[in-house]
Amino acid sequence: METLNKYFILVKKLSLDELQRDSISQFKSKEKFDIRILADHIRSGHNIGSFFRIADSFGFEAVDLFSCSVKPPHPEIHKTAIGATDSVNWNEVFDIDNYLKEKGIKDLFQLSLSKLQHRFHCINILFQRMKSIY
Repeated sequence: METLNKYFILVKKLSLDELQRDSISQFKSKEKFDIRILADHIRSGHNIGSFFRIADSFGFEAVDLFSCSVKPPHPEIHKTAIGATDSVNWNEVFDIDNYLKEKGIKDLFQLSLSKLQHRFHCINILFQRMKSIY
């Protein structure tokens, strides 16, 4: 029995106070990474809430919500984000082509990997388009 116990780790769910998160004013005053999450056609409020938590945890600049993506205030987002919607900036994007041009991305799939590697950036682009699953 003792040999089994050394392989188990006790995991405790922390309360919000125990997480020791920065206050909203502290978070907003910190320098952010120039990284934005663009959510396109994400209808699950739980998934959008998790994007807010990721942006809050890693200090991303903003979460941009496009098309029919669920937007705050929403009960599912509120439940999953655990307050991150108050600290992380978010925008509603109406025209994806203009958005990409404003951000300096001419063609989403022609990003030069060599230009990005020297900045130590890793970009994952998640899209779900109509007829993307056959």
